[in-house]
Amino acid sequence: MDKYVILHATLDTKFVGGSLKGAPELEKVINAQASKGYRLHTFDMVSAAESPAGGIKRTGKIQVIMVFEKI
Repeated sequence: MDKYVILHATLDTKFVGGSLKGAPELEKVINAQASKGYRLHTFDMVSAAESPAGGIKRTGKIQVIMVFEKI
């Protein structure tokens, strides 16, 4: 088994009932890796943006990169 696993996800930034939409799916991914003996080592979130006509426009998405380490 690999010592590290790197996963990428894109989440919707809309808040529903006080929580981030897409958070349950993210929780499932983290728990699935934990059940395989990995711990979350690094979690990085970056807002996605696009610049169609030279300007910056928010897309309503967040890019998430997670690094899991074998314990």
